[in-house]
Amino acid sequence: MNSSVLIPSRSISSSLSNQFLTAEVKLCVSRRPWNVFEDTFNTRPCLRLEKLTYGDIRYYYSSSLSDNLGFATLQRGDPNAASDLVENVSTKACSVFLYAILVINTYSKV
Repeated sequence: MNSSVLIPSRSISSSLSNQFLTAEVKLCVSRRPWNVFEDTFNTRPCLRLEKLTYGDIRYYYSSSLSDNLGFATLQRGDPNAASDLVENVSTKACSVFLYAILVINTYSKV
């Protein structure tokens, strides 16, 4: 990240920390965390959507792939590779169900 982006984020982080978080203010932000914000707010409660939806996405992958002949063959031949595939794709989805659906649709066509 270049310094022109980092300076405003530090300014925003500082402003939020000094002005808004001393009151009963709740923020909803849709952005991957930047280190400067994590450093500033590391003692505050935090809700990470990717941690809440990971299990659901993993279940979606597993159940969707269970009917796929190619995946069934992979599971029989190399169960660890099949498990790793579900794990890797679930992790990369980062709580984005659209990503999960697109990967399954693409994989099903192969």
